[in-house]
Amino acid sequence: MDTISVQDHCEIDQLLAEYCHRVDRGTASEVAELFTEDAILVPEFDGDYEVKGDSAIKDFFRHYHDHFRTKVRHLQHMTTTSKVQVSGVIASAHSYLLATFVDAESGAGIMITGTYVDALKKEGTQWKFLRRAIQVHFVTSNGETIEQLEPMGYEGGSTP
Repeated sequence: MDTISVQDHCEIDQLLAEYCHRVDRGTASEVAELFTEDAILVPEFDGDYEVKGDSAIKDFFRHYHDHFRTKVRHLQHMTTTSKVQVSGVIASAHSYLLATFVDAESGAGIMITGTYVDALKKEGTQWKFLRRAIQVHFVTSNGETIEQLEPMGYEGGSTP
C-alpha cells in the first residue's frame, strides 16, 4: 500500500461527504456523476442485487427519490470514522453511516446506522466511486419528533 497523500485523503473525504449531500438534496444525475462509468452500487439494505453502470445507478437514485425521499422530511446522511487506503489510482474506504429523517406520514423521527464499503478510482484529478456497498445495521424510530425549537424570546433582533 502506498502512503496516502494529504490531498488524496481530503479529496476522498470530500467525495464521501458530497455523496451524502447529493443523496439528500441533489438529483439522481448529480448522485450518479460521483460514480465511474462502469461502477457498481450494492444497496444491501434493499435486497440481494447489484446496480451496474452509471446509467443504471442514475435510474436507481431516480427510483430512490420517487419512492423514498419524497416521503420524508429533514433527510440527513452522515459519513463518519472513515478508514481510507490508497494504492496508486485505486483506493478503498470503510465508513460508518448515520442517517436521520422524519417520516412524512407518521411524523416519527427515524435514525439508521450502517456501513459504507467503497472501492474508489481516481479519474484524471477526481476521485469517484468504483463500487459502493451500503449496509444498514439497524433502524430506530422515535414516536414523537419535535421539528422546531420553541422560540427563546430574544427581542433584540430585527425582522429580515
